[in-house]
Amino acid sequence: MLTRLLHILHCLAVPAHATLVFTPTGPLVRRGRPSAAWVADCADVARDLDVAAGRVDVLGPRLQPWLRFSPDVPERCRQRLRNVLGVHRASVLPPQRG
Repeated sequence: MLTRLLHILHCLAVPAHATLVFTPTGPLVRRGRPSAAWVADCADVARDLDVAAGRVDVLGPRLQPWLRFSPDVPERCRQRLRNVLGVHRASVLPPQRG
């Protein structure tokens, strides 16, 4: 219970660039405009590891983004999702303004 509360507080304090929610029917984009390829690769990982619930947020600066996971995402799935972010880094973050 405390883990979920801390996760909610962190989500309120640090907004995400993009958010992907895993559901039994597949992933849904809740925030941002990540590429379809990133969403499809995350769906493949979730399907391979039987993840039917959870949330992944993309945070951080353009050069070094990182992921925040809800407590529902199992540990065995997290590194694979980080690897997917490394491949699709440029297509997940919003375009630079300038």
